[in-house]
Amino acid sequence: MRNVSKSQFLDILDHCRKIGFMADIDIETGKAQLISRQSLEAITSKEVEIQLFQAPLFRTYDVIYKEKMEKRMARVLLIE
Repeated sequence: MRNVSKSQFLDILDHCRKIGFMADIDIETGKAQLISRQSLEAITSKEVEIQLFQAPLFRTYDVIYKEKMEKRMARVLLIE
């Protein structure tokens, strides 16, 4: 795991050919729902921390943010 900057993440997302999925997750309950690219852009316009987890065929980005005092996370899976 390593942290990446918001600008680096957005640049990677703009140039990615295959997005596996994007989900918004409530960290406390684990409940998740799929989100659109527009929703992800709204999330990244806030104060966020972005963590990258790499595997041989994909990369997972966790975008951690706060919404109404609750800690939430958007998970983005990019397929290489």
